[in-house]
Amino acid sequence: MTNTLPLMRTKAALYHQLIAAAISTHSGEEAKKLMTMHIESMIFPLVKEQK
Repeated sequence: MTNTLPLMRTKAALYHQLIAAAISTHSGEEAKKLMTMHIESMIFPLVKEQK
């Protein structure tokens, strides 16, 4: 469903790059924070669209 939202693939790809960079530098807390932000940024537009 998220693939149908404008620019969502680009946004997801950028989050994935940031998360991978955090993991590669052993920044677990940063990776966790970025993953949470990523999931929330994907869910929010879908929930908003449903209302």
